[in-house]
Amino acid sequence: MVCASSRELEMSNLTALSPLDGRFWRKFKELASSMSEFRLIYFRALGEIKWLPKLSNTLSKSLKFQALAKKLRFTCKAMEKIEKVTNHDVKAVDYFLDQKCESHQDIAKV
Repeated sequence: MVCASSRELEMSNLTALSPLDGRFWRKFKELASSMSEFRLIYFRALGEIKWLPKLSNTLSKSLKFQALAKKLRFTCKAMEKIEKVTNHDVKAVDYFLDQKCESHQDIAKV
């Protein structure tokens, strides 16, 4: 059996990474918004933001991160861009949040 290289293959049911994004895509496409790479990155960032109030309790009780967490705007595209440099998705979220928090004096200390 002769197989073409992955670069020569066109997307089809036979070249999909799994049956979920191949032959079963029509049945499972609604899950993509919950199970996608986008959602993974989103919830990683959200988890880190929710961790900040816990961290602040040990460092300084005066810091109020709950309000800040609501103010932080983040996009998965920005984190994806950082990940291309770091080659590490979790570290990309960390670097992204560091960048976002630099402009907030209270949180930059943490």
